[in-house]
Amino acid sequence: SGVNASWDPFSLFSGTLQLAELDLRQATVTLPLGQGSNDSPPVNPLADFNFKPLPVNLELSRLAIDGLTIDSGGQVMAIQTLESEVSLTGNVLELRSLSLAADIVSVDGDVDLTLGNGLPVAANLNWRYRHALPLELADAAGELRLSGRVDSLTIDSTISTPFQIGSAGSIEPFSEQGAMLDLQHRSPLVEFTTGSDTWRFTEVRLATQGVPSALQLGLDTAAAGSLIPDLALTADGELAGPVLTIGQARAETTAGAMTASLSMDWLEGFRLSGDYQLLEADPELLLKRELPLNLTNLSSAGSLTLVNNAQGQTMELRLEEATATLDQYPLTAGGDLLIRDGDIRIDNLILESEANRLTVNGSYASNAEADLRWQLQAPVLEQFIPAVSAAAQGSGYLRGSLSEPRIEATFAVNDLVSDYGRAAQLQLQVR
Repeated sequence: SGVNASWDPFSLFSGTLQLAELDLRQATVTLPLGQGSNDSPPVNPLADFNFKPLPVNLELSRLAIDGLTIDSGGQVMAIQTLESEVSLTGNVLELRSLSLAADIVSVDGDVDLTLGNGLPVAANLNWRYRHALPLELADAAGELRLSGRVDSLTIDSTISTPFQIGSAGSIEPFSEQGAMLDLQHRSPLVEFTTGSDTWRFTEVRLATQGVPSALQLGLDTAAAGSLIPDLALTADGELAGPVLTIGQARAETTAGAMTASLSMDWLEGFRLSGDYQLLEADPELLLKRELPLNLTNLSSAGSLTLVNNAQGQTMELRLEEATATLDQYPLTAGGDLLIRDGDIRIDNLILESEANRLTVNGSYASNAEADLRWQLQAPVLEQFIPAVSAAAQGSGYLRGSLSEPRIEATFAVNDLVSDYGRAAQLQLQVR
């Protein structure tokens, strides 16, 4: 460590000590936190703060610290450089043109601190965070305005990068539970890309309350993406490190409504898992594609897992129960679907319409190529094929595109009645 100073001793005659420059190298500041009893939380280190004004005022044109370590109760913060103009008038400390650089953050601005009861403070700071962010976003930057006391701060903040977000509220750094936050955040637009998909959230309103290790969240926004229809979203949950747990979420869309409880983890890419319930949805609007069947009024319950990382995007959907209307007939379904980068794998998907049952296994690729195997038990076939009355059973496969499929099937049909004729019994092979 070392100290270099340049000062004017004659300035003392005017009641102010004037220093042109003060350089410190490899300085360490220790702020031991007072401890309460075993059954009580740590004591606020500022509770008994008392500063006696110096006999003269102080003006320092340039304070420069190269290598500053602050140890606060065992929590160490390393600052690479710190520079500022400093003045101390009575018990009012002013830092002008403050510039601070650490490993992952830099700060510059002005700070006024009154060295009295509670340490009243006023600060206007610009900051930049240079560490990796979730979802491969660029570094963050913004402005921070502080007022109040050091142990009870009022915050007015604006994030300019990577999104435009305004925040207002309070923080109590030394509460019994830890640093207690109570903030409201608003943004006109939050947009980011995961893999090949772009997500847009507009008119975002987010409430955060609690300590950083267990932060309670309340979200209200409109959202859109390439995989989802436009929707209005509300959610309540808790953020603990890289894990976000949503106790209750509801999405309202023109395609229908969905409720869900889920967990998201950003530690390695993006992972979402949880349970959902879909209410009275239009499948074509929900999937953003035309379907070969007249399927409406889709409701469903089950579990969902979505993973998006360097290896690609995977969605696994387990249908505990699904109901819909196929033409005018009620339809129920259950089974497992695995979607990986647009490819769909179907495992024991069962479709039932009253007495009829269709079981499907196979895959449907992102290039619209299908490889599906199926079995049919249909004693009331008109529920699947309107205008055809019969009892049928069969099995087979469908390969290729849905517009030009390659089909192989075997059917046994009894009591066939249609617009084209009647038959008591038919054995059909289709190739």
